Amino acid sequence: MAIKDVSFVVVCYNHARYADRVAHFLKHQNDVEDAEFIFIDDGSPDDTVVAFRRATEGWQNTLVHRQDNKGPSNALNQGLRQATRKYVKLVGGDDLLHPDATRLLHSNIKANNAVFAMGRLKAFDFRTGLEDTAYWENLMAEPGEGSATLINDPLMFLLKSMDFNPSCVLLDREVAMTAGGSDERIFVEDYSLCLRMALHGVFVSVAADVAYGPGGDEARLSFDGAQTLHDMNAALANLLRDQADFSRSLKNRITRSALGRGCNWARRHENAHVVSRINLLYLLANLRIGSWPLISTSETMMQAACEPFGRSRDIRRPIPEANTRGTRA
Repeated sequence: MAIKDVSFVVVCYNHARYADRVAHFLKHQNDVEDAEFIFIDDGSPDDTVVAFRRATEGWQNTLVHRQDNKGPSNALNQGLRQATRKYVKLVGGDDLLHPDATRLLHSNIKANNAVFAMGRLKAFDFRTGLEDTAYWENLMAEPGEGSATLINDPLMFLLKSMDFNPSCVLLDREVAMTAGGSDERIFVEDYSLCLRMALHGVFVSVAADVAYGPGGDEARLSFDGAQTLHDMNAALANLLRDQADFSRSLKNRITRSALGRGCNWARRHENAHVVSRINLLYLLANLRIGSWPLISTSETMMQAACEPFGRSRDIRRPIPEANTRGTRA
């Protein structure tokens, strides 16, 4: 059955060199008809807008929207606001979709009455052009249907790990908007959106490669581990501020997750001593009587969880107050 209820939202920044490949695999999604395509350029200094307009020339239901640079979280939310279909397929401006990506995620999100479906990410050689058809055919061999796993407690799932990126995701747009979209107080967009949606329904995970990221491209945002991990902890800190009614145990679990991430980074990259402040706070967070945590959380703990990532690296912040402008084909 043809899929007619999906908007593709592509967040772009300095992705002109990927435009042709991204557009090609968007246009060749199996079983998708009458799709909506929304490209949000977050103030790229290169010719990303020109490249995507050229790559999508003649497409129907297509918006190429340029805004002053505010960061990925704001850009993703702009895409969600512009979208009009029930489901949104997120795509990074340098990521490629498997031809069956939308079909697999769409069938599973509906079959499981989920609000969020995700698959797996695989790398592609960013130097390979579309003319090398043998390479792409081999890389994107049929993934099969992929077994599906229902995630009934997605928040706990996200506290343990997040091994997917936005291009692996199909989500219910209305639920995403109700949840508040991405947290625009944070630069990186995906983890905060996932956390917020985890409070509004079940997730489903599909064991299939649905998206491909450019391996070896050091300009890629996910290549910056400090930024990504800092923003994961910042997202957890903001979640605790926004959800004051969480149970004591859940607050403690979130705090331990953030502090553990910060401790690991501090030990591996900042040569933190075993009796460093963050390690002591992590030990304190783990103290309990039976199953009862002695401390639920504190601002000090969450601030400490974020600090190690910025000690020897610059952490980017969202830029406020942007003007936006766009054109719809």
